[in-house]
Amino acid sequence: MARPTAFLVLLILAGCAHTESTTTAPSAFEQPFAGGEPLRLTWSPGNDRTPQWSSDAGHIMYAFDDEGGSFPLQEIGVTTSGHLPSERLGLQYVAEIGNGRNHLLGSDPAQNHHDSNNGKSVNFALSSRPSAIPGLDVGFSIYHDYVTFEDNINHGEVISTVHVVYMNSTYEFLNEAALIRHSGASDGSPGTFHTPAFYTQISRKFGKYRPYFRYQYMNAGVTEPIFGDPEDGTVVGRRNSASLGVRWDFNDHAAWKLQYDYLTRRGSDLVSDRTVRSGSGIATEFSFAF
Repeated sequence: MARPTAFLVLLILAGCAHTESTTTAPSAFEQPFAGGEPLRLTWSPGNDRTPQWSSDAGHIMYAFDDEGGSFPLQEIGVTTSGHLPSERLGLQYVAEIGNGRNHLLGSDPAQNHHDSNNGKSVNFALSSRPSAIPGLDVGFSIYHDYVTFEDNINHGEVISTVHVVYMNSTYEFLNEAALIRHSGASDGSPGTFHTPAFYTQISRKFGKYRPYFRYQYMNAGVTEPIFGDPEDGTVVGRRNSASLGVRWDFNDHAAWKLQYDYLTRRGSDLVSDRTVRSGSGIATEFSFAF
């Protein structure tokens, strides 16, 4: 039997198993309203006290939507999740409905009190953690919403994602791909636009040190009605980056990271054109938990 649970305020990750990378991520649990055994929501076998962060160079796939990110990472609604009878497959599901997000410039993406277009978002995800291969997690998700701008033109949005993740005490191999489908052109005429995105990362732990390599890619067309119109939000264009870094966990409560990034981009945040720009940089972060 599946064990449904629910809560009223939720944080949606449109990617089906988006994870903070180069971490031993703390486990999160959801307590059923009726009591009983808490349902584990995260899958990392790592130390629950170790601090974490994302090494999302250039913030390509999972930039926070408050900062112009392309994916709905926060939402008000309800969710149900649980385990499915699957013997050794370890199947888990998540089903969600929410207010969707607001794409208007200067607005809060999370619609706390009402849905501006009365078109509720829905999300469904299914994942498998087979007992025969400890550390493996594979799955998919499908998210649907309607996006409306000041011109009152509704654009259908479907975000499909798949993921393959393998983690053990030594290795991390993270892979996720997404295809964002928008219907309806900027002027209201018929049209369908597809934006592919993916990232892959591999790392190996050597004592307290974990070097890693990450590659990311996202490509939105110059005529894309949501990601290509500077009057409605941040222009995505084409972005691809390679990152090389190392993380040092000098105790269970604190860690330090040094990362080199090389980013190539078509267009900019404010201009949707075919000009290609590139650049590199070095970033460092300190993280702690208490």
